[in-house]
Amino acid sequence: MNDVSPHKETAYESPNPFVLIGFVPTEDHMLCFTNNENPFYFSGEKKPTKFGFKNLKYFAPYIKEKGVREYYEIVDYQIIPRKQIFKTNHPLYKDQEDERLLIRLGQRFLIDNGKYLKISDGSIGQIPYRYTNLKNIRTPKDNKIEVLKVS
Repeated sequence: MNDVSPHKETAYESPNPFVLIGFVPTEDHMLCFTNNENPFYFSGEKKPTKFGFKNLKYFAPYIKEKGVREYYEIVDYQIIPRKQIFKTNHPLYKDQEDERLLIRLGQRFLIDNGKYLKISDGSIGQIPYRYTNLKNIRTPKDNKIEVLKVS
């Protein structure tokens, strides 16, 4: 199997992969990926219900009261106890055993020159996650990103 060229493997990649949009509630949470050499996102107590499927390739943070202006490649992810995400002296550290989804992020892509965009079905927060696809992220309509129903 080592003689398979990467070119052939990419033929199986979806040309329009899915993007997870996740709610970012505070400025402190933004620091997890803004100006961070190893950007990451972690879920709240509610985790995305449809996560880890094959064509989910990107993550887009939805900044509270602002919207989405960038997306990142998903490098990998794991489910870990909340207290393992940060060192004890970090402002976001909490000594909690409940599990969170931790997503390690790679390359960052600005959308529409970094302008904040809303999502098509209104606000985000009560339901902290939405899904879209790469085409919808790259081509917003009326400054809105069309979200999808993922079954």
